[in-house]
Amino acid sequence: SRPSPPRGRGETILLVDDEAAFREITQATLEKYGYRVITAGDGTEGLTAFMQNRSEVRLILTDIMMPVMDGAALIRSLQKMDLDVKFIAISGLLETERAAVEAAAPGARVEYLAKPFSTDNLLLTVSEVLTRVDEA
Repeated sequence: SRPSPPRGRGETILLVDDEAAFREITQATLEKYGYRVITAGDGTEGLTAFMQNRSEVRLILTDIMMPVMDGAALIRSLQKMDLDVKFIAISGLLETERAAVEAAAPGARVEYLAKPFSTDNLLLTVSEVLTRVDEA
């Protein structure tokens, strides 16, 4: 039998995605595995949600293609604040969107998770990013 995916220890994740169904499924999965999840429907909402919960949010899981304010702009805005927050970009068009993020926020540490992804893949990526110690 495969080892079960790693569980969270109550870490708070901000999930930003404009697709409500995707948001609900991803939130339910993360909560089932021990994370606390705050959700937002676009980058502007995400920024507001982050500012309201900045002391708790450890990781931002964001879609890249969104109306109003996209994921690349969100990452850039938060990177400018020089915060100790980690990013996972959820991407349907990996190469194009990776290029967009790198152009918008050069130097930001971002892990990419290609859509569609399995529950295991999501949980492993989240766990790896949260437990990674960033080199100063």
